[in-house]
Amino acid sequence: MTLRPFKINDAATILSWCRNKRAFRLWSADRYKDFPARPEEMMEQYRGENMYPLTAVVGEAIVGHILLRRPSKDKSVIRLGFVIVDDSKRGKGYGKQMLRHAIDYARRELGAWKITLGVFCDNLPALECYKSVGFLITGANTFSIDGEEREAFEMEFTMETEEPNIGSTPALLIGEKSEKVFLFVHGLRGRKEEALAFAEVAVPNGYQVLGIDLPVERKPWEVLPLLEEVRDYLYENWKHVSIRANSIGSWFSLLAFQREKVGQVLFVSPILDMKKFIEGMPTREDDYYEWVINNPIACWDAPTYILRPEVDMVVSEETGRNFISQHHCHITIMPGGEHWFHTTEQFAFLKAWEERVLSYNRASACD
Repeated sequence: MTLRPFKINDAATILSWCRNKRAFRLWSADRYKDFPARPEEMMEQYRGENMYPLTAVVGEAIVGHILLRRPSKDKSVIRLGFVIVDDSKRGKGYGKQMLRHAIDYARRELGAWKITLGVFCDNLPALECYKSVGFLITGANTFSIDGEEREAFEMEFTMETEEPNIGSTPALLIGEKSEKVFLFVHGLRGRKEEALAFAEVAVPNGYQVLGIDLPVERKPWEVLPLLEEVRDYLYENWKHVSIRANSIGSWFSLLAFQREKVGQVLFVSPILDMKKFIEGMPTREDDYYEWVINNPIACWDAPTYILRPEVDMVVSEETGRNFISQHHCHITIMPGGEHWFHTTEQFAFLKAWEERVLSYNRASACD
């Protein structure tokens, strides 16, 4: 895929993708007077020195369209709009590719360091697409579209992202090149994009963040080699490696990194003693339990910070008691929290804790 300047001859094709009035009004944010619009009207929307309409093409085929504009006199800020991909070509990753090209164009050609956009709250496919390339929700607004009140999220991109594969493990690398990196290991049913929220804290502190899609639901003898491959990749490419992990991802991190030098470790609702955790379950898988017994955490000396809820309905306090006492972990408890931090209040508490830990360790490093 390539992005080229929009031409009036592209307009008929692009406008044809909005197949009804409502879809057209939502896409155009009600900026056109009539539906269907004429190519000349589309060209008129883009008049002005701060407008940069682009067309995405694969070979000779038009597959997408996007507008970049400067919303104010601040030339470091670019606003994306009129984002659309040919419906008949969805599922091929063209949306992500177009956004990445647009981000690159905004930075390389227009000198932008901050890129913003708006997306309707109920447009979940678009919301997930924007998140997957590094946009984060920063607020919300209400708009009147064709007489209907609509809620929309404001989103912002300020970080570089790449999506390498480490062996067979999909990864998401966030932030500009650095000697320091955090590995983000999700819990059950998690995904690599969860690393984006942590990157909001870590990247301004000089780290890159590597999120991975780890199949933690599988047997540990299948998962551990994948994580060890990621571990080796980290130490080959960065001088300083730290870990941020959730739930069962914490236990896998302990297994893979127990004999490595780790800068700092942030665990949220961690499983620290899998043997005790299994013994507290109503049923057990014998092969899993036997493997856990034969593969204990033999050593751990990395500075470890733990955030957990006051009452964890998934992992009991007793499960991690011995590990915490043996390894002098720093514990923070959230009253009213849950094993899976998911509410606005819980996310705010989590982010404040992450900021506090990283700020403390940055200050300690300077002493």
